[in-house]
Amino acid sequence: MKAILTCTHCRAQHQISEAKILGKKGKFFCMSCHSENGFDFKSAITQISSAFSYNLNFSGDLPTEPIVGWFEGKKYGELNLYWIEDKLEIIPSVDGSPKKELSISILGLSYPRKIKGFRFDVVPSDSGNSQRQVLGLRNFSTNSSYRLSLTVNEETESFVTGLIYLALPDPDKTYLYGSYKAEKIHIINFLDDGSYDKNLPSYVSNFVSAKAYSLAGSILYLQECFTRLTEEEKSQLFELLIESWITDFSVESHKFSFTEENVIFNFILSEKKMMESLVFFLGNHILPSNSVWAMIEAKTKNHPSLDFAFLPVFKKRFPEEIQKIFGNKEQANADLLEKDPSLAIQSDDHISLSALLDSGLSVNYVVEDEKTNPFGFNILHESFYGLGARCGLLLLKRGADPNFLDKNGETPLFKICQNNEMSLKDKVLLLDAILPLHASIDHQSNSGMTALHWCSMFCEPTIAKKLIKSGANIHLSDNQGFAALHEACRYGNTSVLALLLEAGGDAKLLGKNGKSGRDFATQELETAELEGDEEKQAKFQRILALLEVYGG
Repeated sequence: MKAILTCTHCRAQHQISEAKILGKKGKFFCMSCHSENGFDFKSAITQISSAFSYNLNFSGDLPTEPIVGWFEGKKYGELNLYWIEDKLEIIPSVDGSPKKELSISILGLSYPRKIKGFRFDVVPSDSGNSQRQVLGLRNFSTNSSYRLSLTVNEETESFVTGLIYLALPDPDKTYLYGSYKAEKIHIINFLDDGSYDKNLPSYVSNFVSAKAYSLAGSILYLQECFTRLTEEEKSQLFELLIESWITDFSVESHKFSFTEENVIFNFILSEKKMMESLVFFLGNHILPSNSVWAMIEAKTKNHPSLDFAFLPVFKKRFPEEIQKIFGNKEQANADLLEKDPSLAIQSDDHISLSALLDSGLSVNYVVEDEKTNPFGFNILHESFYGLGARCGLLLLKRGADPNFLDKNGETPLFKICQNNEMSLKDKVLLLDAILPLHASIDHQSNSGMTALHWCSMFCEPTIAKKLIKSGANIHLSDNQGFAALHEACRYGNTSVLALLLEAGGDAKLLGKNGKSGRDFATQELETAELEGDEEKQAKFQRILALLEVYGG
């Protein structure tokens, strides 16, 4: 009987008498490429067969040359590796095109940091581990009969490097070895309440972060990155929100996923949370584009039986556009509240609002509808958050509660500091009107933030100066342990930072994560340098210089 020995390097095959190698292992010399190859031919075989052209009992130092592999008898020098939490996926490529049908997945490796610097060996004599598997070609799956040696040398947010040797006794004798660099793939799961199971990697762009937060309805985090987006990017996110709006109400959970920048985002979409994002976009004066109107028309016509939560909002704010879609102005307006102060506030029509108040409308009126008012704003919040300065002044004069809380635990004072659209003159008017009415300057919201925190992130120094002069506590920390000073450093608000430091702010103050204002500014400066953003670089260089003056 004849046996066939296959060269590890060039795959040339050599016939040899089975009697000469039966029960033996050793090396043979390839006549084609002149390489030495190991073989193991211990078992009795009654027909022409291939001896292992790799060493299933490999021992010794792992090869350090760039990784290569043999799949279905062909050599591949271009392998793509992806480390996805506890799984390492290996996909060969030809001319840059991945051959996913030849991929191998190694499961049960735990996270890279847990095996970093250690040798992780699996040999044929292992008893097996239900959590550890190799899924390979020809549906190969086993817990014990393969050889795997793996090390992790370095792990960052973006990649994992190390050495690997893998041999599979599948029909094609698949194996690979060498040094690898695997891209890190992160999986982040958002629940229907907007929460998520892990933080986004620091390298994720503002746009992708805002995309995830918009779909999840995580408004606090969306607010942080929203101001760094271009107007075009904001419009794109608005379109995505409407495009992704839930249409299948036949199931309890509405799953949605997208992958960008080596992060897999998984969502359980919630119409309530999406409504919060919609209100946020409209509150920041992002207007629907023609494509958004086309989406609204398509969704309402393709699903006429569905009661979309976004429709009442659009009908209130854009009755003429809705009339064009539905072709019946009376019907379009029939769904509006008979007495709706929101319409007056949006146009800052204080005369109409005054008439509504005279007819018995409460000065603290709240629309009790989670779909159209997901944050629980009262009409004073609405006036302060939009462009309703005259309406806001009227409500305060009529006795509106200056400390009324919305569902985020925020007072109307917060809305002045969050408002990026209202003129500084109008904001000063509102601030001068509300502070003498015993507005709580140091009130902390559900997230532990104060109005001064928001001021440090986005607002003009004039507003911050008034709050500080009125006795605002500059040392209060939010639930993450960050004071207003940290926010000023993180967002590059030099003018407000100067006011805080002059008022006695600690330039070396550390948050719960052990980071100081200098740490935040340095991180932002490094990002700006990588992006080549000279304006941003100058902004954070000024922050660092100012901190140095005050010993930070």
